[in-house]
Amino acid sequence: MQACVRDLHEKDRVMKPSENKKDKADDKVQVTPCYAYVLGSWSDCAKGGSPRLYSGWTHDLDKRLAAHNSGKGAKATRGRVWQILHYETFLTRGAAMSREAELKKTLKTNQSLRQELLARKDYPRDA
Repeated sequence: MQACVRDLHEKDRVMKPSENKKDKADDKVQVTPCYAYVLGSWSDCAKGGSPRLYSGWTHDLDKRLAAHNSGKGAKATRGRVWQILHYETFLTRGAAMSREAELKKTLKTNQSLRQELLARKDYPRDA
């Protein structure tokens, strides 16, 4: 699995209304990307625990990772050091949220996927 941009239907695009109502021809599609992501943490391993995975969605990967690592992210991520193992880019929040739900469900049931993701300690980021 690698980061990818999903090919979405026209309805998934975000439209920005023209500031000048007379000039409808200048309406442009403005895409604010959203991301579904998987984080990994090995913080509990030193205490005899196992590595952890967390999935979520955001508009800004770097800012969200910083929030998780500073204790201001989701409650389940507090007190651990996280890194991004996988992310996917989407054109809408709804699409990213749907993928997050898929990831959460899949990560709970698919042990081989969990092992593959946890093997990515030094996952290269290109965003």
